[in-house]
Amino acid sequence: MDVSSLSRDVMAEVKQRGLFLLSPEPEYPGDPDFVCVVQDPSGFPQVGHVGASMGGGPPYVAFAPDPRNPMRTDEIAVGLTTWEAGIRAVLAAFDRS
Repeated sequence: MDVSSLSRDVMAEVKQRGLFLLSPEPEYPGDPDFVCVVQDPSGFPQVGHVGASMGGGPPYVAFAPDPRNPMRTDEIAVGLTTWEAGIRAVLAAFDRS
């Protein structure tokens, strides 16, 4: 899924926090993902992940409380109806961290 398909409001909210979105090739065809990341001199640590449930189901969200350790994620929302809602859930968790 192309990041440009997201609303300008959501993209502005991401940019306002100094973050940006990547949309990597899906692990499974038809299951797009968005990864919200913060730029770091050593790479691009993951802040949060919005992905489709298996089989193209509704988006779910995982948030990395410590961006330097992307393997440690806490699921914060499931069954969201839109990608924008998932990204906003990641941003809300980022604001609380």
